Parts: sequence; C-alpha cells; structure tokens
Amino acid sequence: MANSLIATTRSQDLQPLATAGQTGIEAWRTLQAVLLKELTPAHAALLAEPVANAARGEVDWYAEGEGPAIRLQDLPEPGRVQAQARLDHLAGEIQALAARLRDSRKDGDRFLSDMLSLALRLPGDDAVYVQDGQPVLVGWGHVRSGGRGGAVVLTGPAMPPAASHAAILPPPPSPYAALPAPRTWLWGVLGASLLAPLLALALLWRDPFGWFAIDAPQCRLKPGQLGLAQGLQEAVAREGVLRTELARLAADAGQRRLMCPPERPPTQQAAVPPPSQDTERAQQQGAQGGKLQVILAWDDRNDLDLHVVCPDGLDINFIRRRACGGTLDVDANGDMHHLTPTPVENVFFTEPQPGRYRVVVDPYGMRERSASAFRVTIRRDGQPDQVVTGTAQNGQRNHAVTEFTVGPP
Repeated sequence: MANSLIATTRSQDLQPLATAGQTGIEAWRTLQAVLLKELTPAHAALLAEPVANAARGEVDWYAEGEGPAIRLQDLPEPGRVQAQARLDHLAGEIQALAARLRDSRKDGDRFLSDMLSLALRLPGDDAVYVQDGQPVLVGWGHVRSGGRGGAVVLTGPAMPPAASHAAILPPPPSPYAALPAPRTWLWGVLGASLLAPLLALALLWRDPFGWFAIDAPQCRLKPGQLGLAQGLQEAVAREGVLRTELARLAADAGQRRLMCPPERPPTQQAAVPPPSQDTERAQQQGAQGGKLQVILAWDDRNDLDLHVVCPDGLDINFIRRRACGGTLDVDANGDMHHLTPTPVENVFFTEPQPGRYRVVVDPYGMRERSASAFRVTIRRDGQPDQVVTGTAQNGQRNHAVTEFTVGPP
C-alpha cells in the first residue's frame, strides 16, 4: 500500500523533544521495529512517518492508506467515539510496553522506554488524524514553541477509581465498671518515688527530646579546596552525560545488528539464466541487475507504476526509490514529454533482505487506453525466471500481482 501525505508542520511552530541527545523523529525507524516486534502493525502505524525538509523548514507526515485523513475532532459523533476508543487502546498498550522496558536492566531497553513515552506526547488535540479507521499521530514527540498551548500526553484508557475504605469505629464500652481510685495519698507518693529513677534512666537511654545529643562532626572546606569540590561536581555531571550517550549508542548498535544480517563469505555464483525479451528491454534502458531483480513491462503509452513491498513493510516506488537494500532505477512514462510504447520499470537488490516480498502494479495514468496488459519478471540467483502476467484496469489502484520469498544468504 502506498504512503500518502496527511499533514505538514512548520519547524518554527514546534519544538522537538529528545532523550539521550536524540529526538523522537530521528528514532522513527527504531520505534517502528520495536512496535512491529513487540506489538502489532496497527501500533506501528499509529506514528506517522516524518520526512524533514530543511530547505522549506517543514516536516511532512506520511501514513499508509488510500482514504482521506480527517482530524479526529472533525469526525461525526459515532465515528469520533469509536476512533477515540481505538486510539486509547493502542496508546495504552504502547505505554504498558514502555513500562515493561523501563524495568529492564539493559540500558538499551530503558532508552527505548523513554523514546516510546516521548512519542506519545503531542503538541495538541489537532495532531490526531483518522485514515481508513486507523488513528494516526502527526507532530508526535513535539510541543508547541514558545509555550503556546498545552501538550497532550496519550496514556490510554483511564484507570477505575480506587475503592473507598470503611470507617474505623471506636471499640465498644467495657461492661465492667471502673474500680474506685484509692483514697489515700500514701500510695501515690510511693509510686512517684519508684517511677522517678526509672523515668530518668529512660530519658538518658532513648533521649527522645535530644537533650543529651552531641552535634555530629561537619566537613568544612578550606578556601583553597573549593575549586576541587566544584571540579568533582563537574566530573560527576560529565560522567552522567557520557553514560547516557553510551546507552544511546548501545541501543542504536543493537537495533542495527537486528536489522542488518552478518556478512557471509562469498559463495560460488550459480549460472545466470538467459535474459528474456523484457530483460533485454530493461537493460537497453539502463536497468541494473543484482541478486534480486523485479521488472514490469507493458506495450502502450499508459503510465503503470511498479511497487515492491519489502519484508519490513517499506514500499519501494516512484516516491521512495530506495528502501531495504533495493532501488527503483528505471521509471517509464512518468513524464508527459518522454513517452514510449515499449515502457519498462525496474527494481534491483544487491543484498536482498530475507523474507516475504509483495509486488503491486498501480495504473497511475491511463492516458492512452483504459486497460493495459503487463508482465512482471522476477529474477533470483540460482533460480529460473518467474513471469507473472495480468491486466491493469483504469480505477483499480494498487493491484497486488504476486508474492515470493527470499531465503537467508
């Protein structure tokens, strides 16, 4: 499914939040990998993809979907209530994941916990959109610049109120009557004479009022030692900063190790099958090959678009030409001034990720006829070419053609 632009924010209006020297939008791919691994794709889709444009001073926010993106506060009452409940559910589970990671002994897990909590902070209620029933957050991990407006923190559904405690009642009166006090003063004098020494010993032993306390020795710095104390405090502060940076680097290295498979020694290349007619057409138009190659060919001046969806969910297309190790290097009939009746589009991978791939053909511009017959050729090392045919119809967007699997190297 293609990504669609749902909102654009100006950098001067929002202040990014950061932890360990890294902002939330810089860690978007890391957060996506954690949410896909620990939760579901719906949790990962909650955070719109940020694409910063330094030249314009803006950030474009993209989401996967085809329908229009509408602010949550602009939806009618039934849809708004349902979308709000969905948002609370997703945010609550993300917050619970952050709490679990915070209890970990690993510095990388605690760094991810801080990043997830930071991502649930929004500059305002107008940063929540709904597209195809899926809540999508834009401007996440930001607050408004200059203190304008209050930040919104998504915490999930509210917890039920605690049960009230029962009142503590005094004990019932004793059924026995109190004994009359002795009428003679002799017993009182005798008791006081016995209790006075005991009370003095108790005060001396426990000293509840601090009458016998001795002041503890105090550390007093000489004038020449004040600079040493300040230097020690600065060294402790620098140690804290370095420990935080070390935790961030450890978390980043861990994510890179998960996303990038280890290098293998080169193996003997299998025999390359002879090229087909569409393969020769792609080579004539400058297409490159690799360990994996996907070719789309058709025979008119219509504009068909090739999409290759990688195992990690990223979509290689004419907007995002590079992802997950693949590149779209030939894109035909996209320019009205350069049309050809023998068009071809090509995506090649030098080191493809292992996993499941999906091929999508999109009839983007049917300028010559309402339908175009097409051919998709899939070339993999050591395997015969796979050719899938079909017809792209006007109005039938993002047609899934086939799926295939790439094994580990």
